[in-house]
Amino acid sequence: MTPPNDIPTKPTVLHLGDPIEFNHDLYRELQSRFSVGYDTLEEMLPHADCILMSAPTQSDDGRPILRREHFSMLKRGARVVNIGRGTLLDEEALADALDSGAVYSAGLDVHANEPHVSARLRAHRNVSLTSHTAGGALETTSGFEALSMQNVLAVLGGKAPLTPVNLHLFKKT
Repeated sequence: MTPPNDIPTKPTVLHLGDPIEFNHDLYRELQSRFSVGYDTLEEMLPHADCILMSAPTQSDDGRPILRREHFSMLKRGARVVNIGRGTLLDEEALADALDSGAVYSAGLDVHANEPHVSARLRAHRNVSLTSHTAGGALETTSGFEALSMQNVLAVLGGKAPLTPVNLHLFKKT
């Protein structure tokens, strides 16, 4: 599948409700020039080249925010990125939209049934998957590395790991 060739000549940030706030003066001009607001998701979707899901939870009624009917409203060849919660979108509907070409690609850092990832999405060539790491700062990564090394050194020194995970998978000696 080739990427869509209708690349916009003017970058635009589409958003629902309150405008997206930039936290640096350098970007405030960009906000005023390129930010376009919509009142409803359904009004925005046909105009979006990329949907970024970063909300902390699903809709008020417990259903995913992006459902089958929403994927059909997207501009053909749109991209979908979810870094919020796995339940923000219907993964089966996303897989169908990817298979049909309605959605060109997806980037998923979160999954509806973590740590399990949809087999259909995992097998799709136009899906990039990460393991819930999008929110990490440099300090977080450094902390993970330091803690990992402390665990390795503890085990190599004959001690129990500090933060054991999946111990049931290891044979006891």
